[in-house]
Amino acid sequence: MKIRQFLATLLLLAGAVALGGCSDEYDPYYHSVPGGGYAYRANDVHFYYVNPEGNSLIDKTLPATFPLPCADREGQLPIPEPDEYGYYSSGTWTSCQIAVDEAGMPFFKCYFPIDQSTDTYTFYVYSNGSFDRFDLSYGYTNDGVGGDGWVTHVLSLKINGQHVYSDEEASSQNTYCSVYVQKSDAGTRVWSKY
Repeated sequence: MKIRQFLATLLLLAGAVALGGCSDEYDPYYHSVPGGGYAYRANDVHFYYVNPEGNSLIDKTLPATFPLPCADREGQLPIPEPDEYGYYSSGTWTSCQIAVDEAGMPFFKCYFPIDQSTDTYTFYVYSNGSFDRFDLSYGYTNDGVGGDGWVTHVLSLKINGQHVYSDEEASSQNTYCSVYVQKSDAGTRVWSKY
């Protein structure tokens, strides 16, 4: 009788442990890096700022038309002073570039800011008289070169609440991501293509 009770208790305990360890969602990422700190991450996202007709709002010869990233909605943003490598926004906050695609259309690129003490970061980009909110969600893995470096993965980039990019989507398409930010009197519309 005691053996039966012992086996029943053992079976119940084994079942509780087995079910307690199950999860429907496997999360392979860390959500912060020990020691935290700020960093920047390169990316292959091309941001096209366009009007409703599809024409670029960026003129490579007019720095006043360049999109300006900033940590918050600052009142007065300086006109960028580009050099041969690009330009810096808001007091060296991040490095930016205006490049031109194969069709001759200018696009904006910037390094994504990272706060390694958390897995989210929000910044704004000022263009054509208004700010757009960029919300980044990150995950970290400790499998960098040699297995001893932290790698940042972009799990989601949302602009004004609209998801437009993730590293997983980009790698499955094996190409860069084109994000279109259309400005008009009616507001801002955002979409992406791979």
